[in-house]
Amino acid sequence: QILTKRPERIADHLPADWGYGYHNVWLGTTIENDNSKHRLITLSNLKTTSSKFKIFVSYEPAIGYLDMAYDDVLTSYAFEQLDWLIVGGESGNGTIAEDPKTKWKYRKCNLVWIEYIIKQCRKYHIPVFVKQMGTYLAKEMKLKARHGDDVSEWPEYYQKQMFPLKDKGWENQLYWTAAHLKPIRIHSEENCKNRDTCCDECEKNFKELQNQK
Repeated sequence: QILTKRPERIADHLPADWGYGYHNVWLGTTIENDNSKHRLITLSNLKTTSSKFKIFVSYEPAIGYLDMAYDDVLTSYAFEQLDWLIVGGESGNGTIAEDPKTKWKYRKCNLVWIEYIIKQCRKYHIPVFVKQMGTYLAKEMKLKARHGDDVSEWPEYYQKQMFPLKDKGWENQLYWTAAHLKPIRIHSEENCKNRDTCCDECEKNFKELQNQK
């Protein structure tokens, strides 16, 4: 994985035999708020229908509102090309108000920002990985984990830690929930052509059917 705040430099530093890229390479850019979402356009311009690599966005640290799904320019040819999006609040030891001498400061993160990006990803079937709430929200929500990285402490809606699979789509992704602590397979009609591997419910029904035979 390559993650940068300067995606415009990527093209000039790719190897000579890059061609359509490599299957095991991920190119990503950091987007902290709405003011830096233009980086996604630059990143998506590297990708074509023949590209073998994946592209992703790290919305971390989330320090402001981010609207990518409802921007006409981005939606048409950039946001929908994303293979993965990571979101999380900033970690730190304190703020200037709390401790003027603290070395590692953190900035505010709003739970609404995380909720909104999850909704955008769901609308466009982009797997989203909520990494952590960050130190600010950990204090606001009175979480035990200092940086808010214990999934089991979050409201269920935010427990989305999805990974891209071969077939892109929200309904086909693996994600983890604190309640199960194991991959949960999401039901889809396409996957149900093979009912013993689609999702937990289909697997249960399949096994019951096999037992009846």
